[in-house]
Amino acid sequence: MNKFITCDIGKKETYVFVPETKDHYIISNEEFIHLNIPELDGHDIVIEDAHIRAQEENSLAQSWTIEQLRQLRYVADSKGIEILCFPQKVTPKARKIASIALRPELLEKTDKNDIESIAFYLQEFPEAYNSLKVFDPVEYKTFEKNVSHIYADRDALTEDSNGARN
Repeated sequence: MNKFITCDIGKKETYVFVPETKDHYIISNEEFIHLNIPELDGHDIVIEDAHIRAQEENSLAQSWTIEQLRQLRYVADSKGIEILCFPQKVTPKARKIASIALRPELLEKTDKNDIESIAFYLQEFPEAYNSLKVFDPVEYKTFEKNVSHIYADRDALTEDSNGARN
């Protein structure tokens, strides 16, 4: 497993956690998009997948346009930085595990707790780190097309299991 930092994007600022030093930082989203991040050298970036998808009409979690995300990918490539996507649906599980193992207050949903819990989860389960997908900026319609088969299978399995239970 490589050295990494975890990030969470807010409306105007980005929360950063460096697991090695236990340091927390708050930087502007503008600083993040240009990868002006403290302690970044030699680290990968792990961020929830939902935060680095292209902004759409009614976007809540997405801060950037597809062009800005492509620029982020270019900057990361030029600096030799890997950006990895953490599945946001796993974050509550990561908070629960971290709250039991580290501190009970990590269970509360905050940006600071999310990034610390994700870091702990990935350190405890290196196979999860190794399974993270690499950030590839795509428009939402392309992303949706690429994952629609997964949800179709899941919905079919849910219907089958509900039928079996009833």
